[in-house]
Amino acid sequence: MTCMKTFVYHDGALGDVLLSLACLERLKADSGEIHLAGRGEIVRFLKDAGAVDAAISSDQAMFASLYSAIDPVLQAFLAGYDRAYIFTAQEHTVAAAAFSTAIPNTRTIRTIPPDESQMHVAQYRLSQLEQGARLSSQYGGLHVPPERDISQSFLRKAGYNPTMCLIAVHPGSGGRLKCWPLERYFELIERLQSLNDAFVILFTGDAEADELRKTVCSYARDRKNVLHAADFELIVAASVLSQCALYIGNDSGFSHLAGMVGCTTIALFGPTDPLRWKPLGPRVEVVSLDSVSPMEHITVDAVIKKAEPVISTVPTVTYTDVVRCRQNTTAIHSTQDAGKETKDTGRC
Repeated sequence: MTCMKTFVYHDGALGDVLLSLACLERLKADSGEIHLAGRGEIVRFLKDAGAVDAAISSDQAMFASLYSAIDPVLQAFLAGYDRAYIFTAQEHTVAAAAFSTAIPNTRTIRTIPPDESQMHVAQYRLSQLEQGARLSSQYGGLHVPPERDISQSFLRKAGYNPTMCLIAVHPGSGGRLKCWPLERYFELIERLQSLNDAFVILFTGDAEADELRKTVCSYARDRKNVLHAADFELIVAASVLSQCALYIGNDSGFSHLAGMVGCTTIALFGPTDPLRWKPLGPRVEVVSLDSVSPMEHITVDAVIKKAEPVISTVPTVTYTDVVRCRQNTTAIHSTQDAGKETKDTGRC
């Protein structure tokens, strides 16, 4: 392996960056060190997950000069790298040109396939790195850092116990047209809980409208074994998702995250094409219509049909198992610093 420092600029949202994860892994494998610049929380999360070696927020003032005369501070910073990869929707951009002045060995990776292409977005990006490279649809390359103790502590305080089937639901998305009606999600939750002793986590993030967040909070407050988890840090959300028996959500960054951490995922698609945008992961199912149609056309029955086989196979946990689990958890915590505190966030 050639030892070189690689700079990657990827300023996309969560789902967009996760669809480039296979590219990042390939670059890391053949370079030795990879530094990722992008949205702060996303790049920090990927560093914690071991996908990159360093995280750099693209909000730093020096990056503003990418769209004008390149700043001497940025020029000096970039001079320390051997090569750069710029992930962008357009092949020729002002930012890519600016990077190439500081790092001559700069390549652009186009993130969106041509309109006539039926290639999955992740495969399209990977093929630009290495001709003939193939990405399995079962790919799920995100390893969750050890934040499990934090998430388990949060779940216990919220009333969850290991005898329950843990289900995650994310009713939001960055695009309103990609959202299944909220009342359908509520009906779905009630039907899932009638089929299994389920504990449901309703995730919302800053991409969701205030009205949706308030409605979700009110719904969760009035129902047993339903928790509203708002604005979780990505590291904690990924840990919770990795422990869930099932995740259900729209075409969103959260659905990509669930698939990547290995959670059984049901993603609902309407106006976007799952052939191109389906979340990657070893256990991902899609509910969509035969043609690009409004989300309202997806029925609760169609989602239940996909979900029921999953929750019906969740193993029953005996009381003895629960006691043993709690004893093991207590033993683990007793070895940690007594003064260490964790912060529970997102409770409404």
